[in-house]
Amino acid sequence: MPNLGSHLVRYCADDPDFAALISTYVMERLMHDARMGWRIEGNRMIGWTSGRKTYEDLLPLAETLVTLIDGFPQQAWCWPE
Repeated sequence: MPNLGSHLVRYCADDPDFAALISTYVMERLMHDARMGWRIEGNRMIGWTSGRKTYEDLLPLAETLVTLIDGFPQQAWCWPE
C-alpha cells in the first residue's frame, strides 16, 4: 500500500504499550483515508469527524471503524493481561 508509515496520523494514549499494539500501518492508512478521529472509551469505540455529514457519508466511516476493530490483535481484548 502506498504512503504507509507517513506519520499523518496522530495518537495519544494513557497506555503507550496498548497504543503500540493497535497502531499498525494498516490502521494508519485507514485513518488517513477516512479523515476521522476515534477513541476507545471503556468497551466502546467512538469516532468523529468535522462538519455535517449525511447518512450516506457516515456509513463508510462506520465501516472503517468496524475494519479497525476487526484488525485489533487478540491481546487488545484482554488488556492488561
